[in-house]
Amino acid sequence: MADRRVIVRAAGLILAGLAVLAALYLVSVRRYLLFHSVVELSSVGVGIAVFLIVWNSRRFTSNGYLLLMGIAALFVAALDLTHTLAYKGMGVFAHFDEANPNNLPTQLWIAARYFHALSLLAAPLFVRRRLNAYLALAVYGAAFALAMLSIFHWRNFPMCFAAEQKVPLTPFKVWSEYAICIILAAALVLLLRARRWFERSVLVFLSLSILVTIPSELLFTGYRTATDEFNMAGHLLKLVSVFLLYRALVQTGLTRPHHLLFRELVQSGEALRASLSESNRYQEEVSALLEAARAVLKSRDFQKAARAIFDSCKRVTGASAGYVALLSPDGSRDDVLFLDSGGRPCTVAPSLAMPVRGLRAEAYREAKAVYDNSFSGSLHESFLPPGHVRLDNVLFAPLVIQTKAVGVIGLANKPGGFTERDARLATAFGELAAVALMNAR
Repeated sequence: MADRRVIVRAAGLILAGLAVLAALYLVSVRRYLLFHSVVELSSVGVGIAVFLIVWNSRRFTSNGYLLLMGIAALFVAALDLTHTLAYKGMGVFAHFDEANPNNLPTQLWIAARYFHALSLLAAPLFVRRRLNAYLALAVYGAAFALAMLSIFHWRNFPMCFAAEQKVPLTPFKVWSEYAICIILAAALVLLLRARRWFERSVLVFLSLSILVTIPSELLFTGYRTATDEFNMAGHLLKLVSVFLLYRALVQTGLTRPHHLLFRELVQSGEALRASLSESNRYQEEVSALLEAARAVLKSRDFQKAARAIFDSCKRVTGASAGYVALLSPDGSRDDVLFLDSGGRPCTVAPSLAMPVRGLRAEAYREAKAVYDNSFSGSLHESFLPPGHVRLDNVLFAPLVIQTKAVGVIGLANKPGGFTERDARLATAFGELAAVALMNAR
């Protein structure tokens, strides 16, 4: 049901997005300046929102990637806003370059795209490093000031649009777009390599934003006028990229801040809980071993001591059934001291001889713990007598005296199966049982 809601919601979002793009396309046909302003101001708004969210939460996150992108977003937004105001027809910079009015907004566009692409490329380097926010702000401020001085005051920024030429886009502009695409591709690779530090939805939307930006930039290498279809399509893809960035950073930062800004705290909390759980389990294991050791010291009756040791071993390993047996003098069978079926039906008489064979024989032969989590249906199961309790998995830990196995602790039916840790624990309990047996003898 939840999956269906997600699918319906995603389909609705896609349809709404297509409707918005179609509406903007119709606007671009009739009022291109309005279309351009809507797209660029949307980008500016998202950039400012990203900066505000990341900047005001900088004390709570050690993820320098987000902080760097937040600071970069502010200056990219400033360049995009200036680009919007400089666009032909806006009238803000009407007298700046009357002979070639489309050059100024194109220069500002290229400057903004370099800021954005290079920031994406550098950001993964700080994903696990603390970034000096004020130093980064100063560096970006200085770079922004140099770019603006180069374009508006010194006028030595390379020309990007030459109205008098048949192909108005200059080689610098075209090759810059290709260079920006290469930088974006490299940034995407670095982002994916650092994916473990990002919540999945944030990573997906960031990656999609970069992927959509690349064809957007490629479209800006082919337009002839500032209002043709290539320019329009490039701006539509830019709007999609901006929306994906909004979903990744703004919406997630506002609705689920623990997935974006406080991910490190969440991960630290999870690691702490895991460590605490491991510590509690270790304490439980030590307590069980101490309890079994006390039983060895307290009683000379091997059967009583063995029962206490078995109960502690069964509890700490999580097995639900088992037994303790001693090897017969001729080594051909096990003599069962007691058996715990774990509540499952078992009609086999405890006094029935248990020939040493199968996995149990391996435990005796190797004098070490062995286990099988696929016992049910295996060849070993065929050795069980009729009426024997059903075994899903088994573990045998031998009682070893002077390198010779003289008995065994059998465990069975642990939910999820036995592990190497269980085998090591059962070995320790087997050693205690062997000491108890020597004391009794």
